[in-house]
Amino acid sequence: KALELGVKGKRITSVISGMTPITMYSQRLAGKTFIGKLGTLANKPLKESDRMNFREVGWSDKTTDAIMGQLRKASFDNGKLIDLNLEDWPVHLREDFANGIYRWTNRVIQTNDIGAMGYWMTTPIGKVLTQFRTFMLVSHAKQTLQAVHRRDFAHFQAFMLTSLIGGLTYMGQKNLNYSL
Repeated sequence: KALELGVKGKRITSVISGMTPITMYSQRLAGKTFIGKLGTLANKPLKESDRMNFREVGWSDKTTDAIMGQLRKASFDNGKLIDLNLEDWPVHLREDFANGIYRWTNRVIQTNDIGAMGYWMTTPIGKVLTQFRTFMLVSHAKQTLQAVHRRDFAHFQAFMLTSLIGGLTYMGQKNLNYSL
């Protein structure tokens, strides 16, 4: 009962603090961005890096081609996607599309899901050993390891930029602490 009460308390705290609405807004914005990118790619030949992105969200090449075919039938205004016409899509393709967007937004917005952690990390002893820092461990798996696996310049550039910003921030904090 204490664990159930703790989970409810965590959820209430998350809503009151504003983190739940911010996360939901960020996920919706990321989803719109991803769909906009898909709309942009719909009328272009796909590069291998694009296909790799789509494989990472669970779409086979056949599914990707079918989704791109449906997106070509979508409504555009000045190159901007207006309506996906999802009601005209086959049901299985609509489900694959929604699942891919869900996977992509959960990677980009960093939400911990059940499959992101090893089982031992969810046990009481695992929580003590990781000191409730599962977000950091999951972000390592979702961002850093995924970028290393891709081995492309865009991911390398993003990694180096965030490392540079992190290093500059650390130096700035130390400089401020030293001068105070």
